Amino acid sequence: MQSKQFLKIFSLMSALFLGFLPLLNFVLSDETLNKSQLYSVDLLEGKLNWFVFSKYHISMRESQVVIGKNKFMFLGNKYDQVIDKSIGKFQYDQVEIVEWVQKLKKLQQWYESQNIKFVLIIAPNKHSVYDEFLPISREKNAHIITDDISKLAYKNNIHMLDLRKKFHNNPNYLYHFTDTHWNPLGASIGFTETISYLNKSYNLQLQIPKFEYQQTYRGGGDLANFLKIEKILPKDYDNDYSIKIYNDNNICVGNIRLDTAKLEKCAYSKNTDISILEQPKYIYNPQGLNKDKILLLCDSFSVANSTLYNKAFITIYKIHYNHLYGKKLKKFVLENKPKIVIYQIVERALYNQLIVL
Repeated sequence: MQSKQFLKIFSLMSALFLGFLPLLNFVLSDETLNKSQLYSVDLLEGKLNWFVFSKYHISMRESQVVIGKNKFMFLGNKYDQVIDKSIGKFQYDQVEIVEWVQKLKKLQQWYESQNIKFVLIIAPNKHSVYDEFLPISREKNAHIITDDISKLAYKNNIHMLDLRKKFHNNPNYLYHFTDTHWNPLGASIGFTETISYLNKSYNLQLQIPKFEYQQTYRGGGDLANFLKIEKILPKDYDNDYSIKIYNDNNICVGNIRLDTAKLEKCAYSKNTDISILEQPKYIYNPQGLNKDKILLLCDSFSVANSTLYNKAFITIYKIHYNHLYGKKLKKFVLENKPKIVIYQIVERALYNQLIVL
């Protein structure tokens, strides 16, 4: 009997809340709302998150967003256990790490047997570059998985470029405050270091586009989105940079069909950032500085340095490493014959079994 009464009261309270919600959203919003937005709790949740964040410096979604020092937000442990990996709490088997690195060595040997240059780039976690702004300190004498992988990779002569030290010593902010990704300046350093590494390791003479950057500002990024405060933050809250490439030109961008490894017809547009999270792309630039075709296996960190890659090479195949691997990857490589294969992988996802299948 009591449970029935509770359900009736709960149903009544829910109905009253839903009836009141459109009016509440109308009062809270600074812009016109559509019908679906009137019955959404996002605005109310965002206001609550903003109050707690601005007043108490606390995240209401700590599994997704951790509030650090000095305006810094960090990705939470929900994603690849990134906090545990950063402070030394992540548990892993040293024997399995050795086996993983040995598989990586075999992958490199296969590419080089096809006369393909190979390099794996570690795009650092924001947590690694700005660990002093984390609210949790790294455990004393803790083993960090990235350290062990890098050490073994260098010992086995694997072409792996760990950008952490290069980034840590830079006096500029290379990551957004409210976003998990590097900003365009950080991305440009990742790009130039990659090309320099390839030139040095394989005795190449790849050209780097001439560009300049300018300090700008923006509103909230993906971490602010998780807290639903991206529209509440001031429009100049976060750091940013604009990249200007000299003698830039239009590029032709088309989809790649992974089931058939066929390239669909491309369309010309201005040189712009290109995401491949949902759809792999190829980029053709007849005015690219380097004739070698490249296969760029990457993730969301590849968006911010898109324009530099697009200008640097005539042909780029750009695919997420979780979408093309194993036999399908081998088939794609043999059919399209890239001369250079670059794996650009965010640090938290580095220990990825799909890469070394």
